[in-house]
Amino acid sequence: MGTPTITRSLILLTAEHMPAGAVIFTHIDEHTQVETVFSVTHLWMAVKTAVATKKMTPTRIKVDAKFAKWCKVNRGVERHRLNRIKAKDLNEPILMLQQPEKQTMLLVDGHHRYVKAANLMKRTIPAFLLPPEIWELCIVTGLPPSTPEELARMYSGIN
Repeated sequence: MGTPTITRSLILLTAEHMPAGAVIFTHIDEHTQVETVFSVTHLWMAVKTAVATKKMTPTRIKVDAKFAKWCKVNRGVERHRLNRIKAKDLNEPILMLQQPEKQTMLLVDGHHRYVKAANLMKRTIPAFLLPPEIWELCIVTGLPPSTPEELARMYSGIN
């Protein structure tokens, strides 16, 4: 996948070494306004490796209607994409990053499935929960900073 650089024992992904077509997720912390960009492509590669070596299995997490509503507004969940999700698609795990220092998790892939599960009043959804020792290796550096407004414009705009 790109040529990583070694810094403080972490493999950092730089924007210039990201493969074409790589999927990223940009998170701007609501409280600190600190921006973090994750390579979803590399996160899924780490999950597939961990699953193949039996070091990780999906778990089930509770679906929170309030969080699903927040995702609709703040994560660009689009109606046309929700409508394409079938019930069987909800068996595919979403991707969550554990943030022990904040005692929370960050949903980085599967927002539409999460919202669809909430709309169907599902109680749980399968998820891979990645600890910091995995997701910290998938942070992308070297991208220009984004604003929440810029991120909101990146959605297709089709409802």
